Amino acid sequence: MSIFAQRSVFIRSFLKLASVNVLSNLMVPLAGLIDVMFLGHLTEIRHLAGVAIATILFNYIYWTFGFLRMGTTGMVAQAIGRKDNQSAVLIGLQHGILALILGLAILIFQKPLQVLGFAILSATPEVKTSGVDFYNALIWGAPATLINFVLIGWFLGQAQSSKVLLLSAISNCANVLLDYLFIVQWGWSSRGAGLATATSHWSLD
Repeated sequence: MSIFAQRSVFIRSFLKLASVNVLSNLMVPLAGLIDVMFLGHLTEIRHLAGVAIATILFNYIYWTFGFLRMGTTGMVAQAIGRKDNQSAVLIGLQHGILALILGLAILIFQKPLQVLGFAILSATPEVKTSGVDFYNALIWGAPATLINFVLIGWFLGQAQSSKVLLLSAISNCANVLLDYLFIVQWGWSSRGAGLATATSHWSLD
């Protein structure tokens, strides 16, 4: 294979992984956008506003742990480059356990995080109530969300972009279906939106 052909293959592979990497970064905000889409059709705007505020809080919380995905990607890629598949599996397990511990820590400290977050993101009492309902439901998906960060990073480190796309499709399709069930059919409003997103994250584990 010529140098030009090798470079062409490298560029295509790089662009493919880069685009999937960007998409995986959008999974958490996209889930919030889907919730907002369904809540926007309700007669009471407070549910939409409350979820929008709570989503900002969750984005800050989860971006704090973005190193789980990027760290896993880099270390697994190095192991695969050395043709050390055993190390790649071990890295995935170690980072998965770390993600689970951090997720459980978020659950333990969910009340202080809630109080601090909603104190910074000021809102009317009605909007805050809806936001807290969303928060209290979605927070139970924290361990699954962090484990998914590791899972996505593990697949990206092995250049298995198709599996990352599949995970994203499953999560978002489940979120849409559950949002429709919990919000439209059962009328659970903001609490239903949080429960739908949390359940969709657990569906990948």
